Amino acid sequence: MELSQFFELLDEQVVVKFTGRINVLDQITNQHFGHIFIQEGEFVHITYRQHMGQKAFYYLSFDLDEKKRLKIVIEPELLGEVQRNLHYPYAQLKSKVAEALQRFRISKKGRPPEHIKLMLMPEFIHKGTEISSTEFDTMCVVSDFNLVRDIYENTNLLDFEVTDALVSLRQKGAIKVIKP
Repeated sequence: MELSQFFELLDEQVVVKFTGRINVLDQITNQHFGHIFIQEGEFVHITYRQHMGQKAFYYLSFDLDEKKRLKIVIEPELLGEVQRNLHYPYAQLKSKVAEALQRFRISKKGRPPEHIKLMLMPEFIHKGTEISSTEFDTMCVVSDFNLVRDIYENTNLLDFEVTDALVSLRQKGAIKVIKP
């Protein structure tokens, strides 16, 4: 399913005040990747792969944008008590996804190859240079995982946030490539 079709489908569910779940499956194997719970047209809960909430919605949108083979199945059903992990109205969530998608597309060009190993530079830490909270979070992950693939997999940040932080930290001299 294409991203534009996905949003058209979601728009319809909001308009008709749908209650139920939307399952996200692999198009070929039907493996369950996640779901969206909607109650009377309001998004209340989403999971996708290992992510939950707004971040799950972002990653689902990123995968659809990259033409990953996903199947969307709508199942009307009565929902019991569902723990809410989405706190934005759909229109606002859709707007946030559009912004994130734009940043995601731009940052893909700067993403380092997954096989590269990175190392924090101790001199940088001692200098006390100011860094953003995203850069700090990225440095924490780099201190535990030096392979680029592992850095992206073991962070709570979105891919484009990690890419931007790695580029910035490299420019500031905080990290260096130790094995290309």
